[in-house]
Amino acid sequence: MYSKSIFFYSLPSNIMKHILSFIIVILFITQINAQQSKYAFVRSDKKWGVINQEGKLVIDSIFDILYTPIVVNAPYYTNSKKIIHHPGDSLFKFRKSGKYGYMNIYNEIQIPNQYKEAFRFKNGYAITYSDIEYGIINKKGEYIFEPIRYEIIDFNENKILYKTWRKYGFMDFSGKIIIPPIYNKANVFVEDVSCVKFKGKYGFINSKGEWV
Repeated sequence: MYSKSIFFYSLPSNIMKHILSFIIVILFITQINAQQSKYAFVRSDKKWGVINQEGKLVIDSIFDILYTPIVVNAPYYTNSKKIIHHPGDSLFKFRKSGKYGYMNIYNEIQIPNQYKEAFRFKNGYAITYSDIEYGIINKKGEYIFEPIRYEIIDFNENKILYKTWRKYGFMDFSGKIIIPPIYNKANVFVEDVSCVKFKGKYGFINSKGEWV
C-alpha cells in the first residue's frame, strides 16, 4: 500500500500545483479571519458605541457618530448597525462635541477630537480639516507636512490630489507640488497614471504631468 507521501509524489505536476495553490489560499483566508474579530455598532440614549459577539460593550456609548474602517454586508444585531469585521490595529473615526477624532477597539482615544472634518485612515494616513486648513496625519496624529489652505481631495501611490481656485493638481508626501493645479477635473493616480480634464477634454497623464 502506498503511503500518503508516495501518493502525492506520484501525482502529475499540474495537479500538485493546483493542490498547493488551494492550500495556500485556505491558509491565507484562515490567517485573515484570525486577525479580525466581529463587532457591531450599538446605540444607547442617542449615543453610539461598539459591542462584541457576546454583547459586551467594548467601546463606550458616548459618541455622536462612529465610523469603522471596514464594514461588510452582514446581519444586524438588535438595535445596532451592521456587523464589523475589524482588524485590531485599525482606528475608528468618531465625532463628539462637534469635532472629529480617532480611537481604537480597546476603548482608547488615539487622537483627540480636534478636527472640524476628518476622513478614514488609508494606508496609515488620514486627511483632516480644521481652521480653514487641510492636512494629512499619521496614526500618531502627527502632520506629515504643515497644513495648507488648498483643499486636499484624496491620495494614492504617494501622490496627493489637491484643489485650489477650481483647479486640480498634485503634490508629494512632503507637501511639494509636483504637478501644478491646471486641470478642471482629476483623479488619484492608479498604476502611475491619472485621468484628468483639461480645456474641455479628457486624457491621461503620468507622474511627471506628461500626456500618455
